[in-house]
Amino acid sequence: MNKRSLAAVAAVGVVGLLGTAGPALPAAQPINRACLQAPATTSAGTPSAAFTSMLRVLRRSQKPSDGLELASLPHLGEGVYVSYIRLARVVAGSSYYLIPLAKANCSGPEELILNVRSPGGFSSYGGSTAAQIAAGKQFGTCCLGPTAVVSGIVPDRVAKVLLSYPKSGRLHAVTITTRPVENVFVATVPRESTAASVPKSVIWRSASGRVIKTIHG
Repeated sequence: MNKRSLAAVAAVGVVGLLGTAGPALPAAQPINRACLQAPATTSAGTPSAAFTSMLRVLRRSQKPSDGLELASLPHLGEGVYVSYIRLARVVAGSSYYLIPLAKANCSGPEELILNVRSPGGFSSYGGSTAAQIAAGKQFGTCCLGPTAVVSGIVPDRVAKVLLSYPKSGRLHAVTITTRPVENVFVATVPRESTAASVPKSVIWRSASGRVIKTIHG
């Protein structure tokens, strides 16, 4: 997930990038400052099949609760697919929105933005290509203090996400199991954000318990 640092956004977060094996992922695009300062643009189109075939949340009808004021968004790029913005879930008062974007950073690839809106007005944004979501190698970690909140986007077949962390100093080894809702998983990890950003492994399981993918840190 390519975390953007925006002056207009108050956010504390780090990005986890797991492993080096597997298909090559698109290189991160340099931030286009002129693009970020331009007015937001929208698109009446549809995200590519690479996203819609993988994510059930984008195939369902838009609900009134999915509404998001575009004026409240920083300029993430060009062509926000407004009919496909989704409120995936609300956890502990934080809202997790999915925002499909035709051109990230105005010249980059099509991305799906995970926008986390926390109580008090804090907001963070992280964009992933379809290939990055399918690879399961990127997610966002946020928050200050002794616990971290880890969130990310997973394909339809994933019914459970297991995040395993090794023993570190006084911290015991721990595995957190969480269930995605509308393709978004959220987990609270009992360690600070920097220590939670790269787990030892992430395992995706199907509803029957079969291992779909194991991603090593």
